[in-house]
Amino acid sequence: VCGVTVYDRCHIGHLRSMLSFDAVIRYLEHRGLDVTYVRNFTDVDDKIIQRAKEVQEGWEGQWRSDSRYASFTEEDWEKRRRDDEEIRRRMEASPDKHPALVVSEYFIERFYEDFEDFGMRKPDVEPRVSEHIDDIISMISDILGNGYAYDADGDVYFDVPSYHQSTKSYGKLSGRNYEELEEGARVNPGENKRHGVDFALWKAAKEGEPAWDSPWGQGRPGWHIECSVMSSKYLGGGFDIHGGGKDLIFPHHENEIAQYEAARGHAFCNHWMHNGFVTVNGVKMSKSLGNFISIDDARRLALPEVWRYLIVSVHYASPIDFSTTTVDEETGETKRGTVDIAAERVHYFYSTLKRVGDILDGHEISSEGDVLRPDFTGHLLERFDAAMDDDFNTPKALAEMGEVAKYMNELAAMRKKEIRKAGEDVWLRTLHTLRTELLEAAGVLGLFREDPSAFLDKMRAFELDRRGLDRQWIEDRISERARAKKDKDFAAADAIRDELLGKGIELRDMPGGVTEWDVRF
Repeated sequence: VCGVTVYDRCHIGHLRSMLSFDAVIRYLEHRGLDVTYVRNFTDVDDKIIQRAKEVQEGWEGQWRSDSRYASFTEEDWEKRRRDDEEIRRRMEASPDKHPALVVSEYFIERFYEDFEDFGMRKPDVEPRVSEHIDDIISMISDILGNGYAYDADGDVYFDVPSYHQSTKSYGKLSGRNYEELEEGARVNPGENKRHGVDFALWKAAKEGEPAWDSPWGQGRPGWHIECSVMSSKYLGGGFDIHGGGKDLIFPHHENEIAQYEAARGHAFCNHWMHNGFVTVNGVKMSKSLGNFISIDDARRLALPEVWRYLIVSVHYASPIDFSTTTVDEETGETKRGTVDIAAERVHYFYSTLKRVGDILDGHEISSEGDVLRPDFTGHLLERFDAAMDDDFNTPKALAEMGEVAKYMNELAAMRKKEIRKAGEDVWLRTLHTLRTELLEAAGVLGLFREDPSAFLDKMRAFELDRRGLDRQWIEDRISERARAKKDKDFAAADAIRDELLGKGIELRDMPGGVTEWDVRF
């Protein structure tokens, strides 16, 4: 899976890709397959070099007027200031290290911090470009030796026309028409390449940039070559699956194929998987539009498990929209946001597991014996696997899990008379079976692994903090309501209930005069 270019903080587009493929990997391992997972860091790149220059230029540099920063808020600038100050401190402490590599190392550390709580399966190998320069030079040399590249004064370019003339395959992944690509491409002033469609394998050194020795002089790798080299180094040629975002299909992944197959003469990989695009409130996410959601922002909007649920609730190849609930000022109509819907569903599943867990607690249940609805109970994993076997259809898999949770709640709500009629042992065994298979299926997707009571407490505390509500104030208002009811001032009691409901707090009057409360999603 193509990893991140480490020049800045990560965002929900990165999160979408990583959690989508995390579900794929978990499922392959669930089915007993041996998975080697490689996800790289691009730590040598134009954007990283530019960030290093901006840090060196200083806080009042000309770079601040660039249109990229036009939508920055005061909070954005404060985050940027803190990052730049620490990067500058590290540059001063390591004068022998190139500033661009200081930048990349800093953001690799931030990457691990950002994603620490998302429970993702760690890659087996996390290669960096800077650690594979010799391997990159070796593949470029093979491409040159096979006649599909040329040296142009220290720059090395991939000769796309020569490759396509020989293989008739350039454009096979993206479905692009080669003749149209060739006709539309141009050579820009200052470039040494022969044809507009050609792309850089090696870039000759420029002043102030990181550079390594090579047969063509000092320089650094082009972007595309790194992934061809690192993926095949650790997975071999003809490996099974290559993943990444749809925005990488062309030219990045198309060029990966061309480079590897020009060097080695056989297929690069067997299957390509691309996750869909990301929008925020229906608009493509962009820093210039001011709708950029960093991982830090995301963690303040919802718990990591809510983001995981939201991402797997959409097929990996489909577009996904991240939104929060809004109210139309003119019509008063409420439009539920995808983040809030996901939070509601996570709350529902954990509440179901707690409810059933409380019933089963203290009972010894034999796995042998009859269950209710034997055509349904005990068969979730079959339905789950069938959904996932259909191009990793996680929304269908979640729907199957939802049907089980729905039935668990129906059973939990049965009256004593109905339980006696069904047989208490059968009823308990059915609940136990349903809970066991639901947890197993959920675990494959990385969901519902925490203790239900503890998680619901954490979720409630998170939502109170996010909404600016005080737990003690809520409990004081509930106490006032209890006094009003005791005094038979039901109007006052109802007013308090409505007041709390208006702030998103639901009350449940339980037997014995106890009132429970929770956050409404």
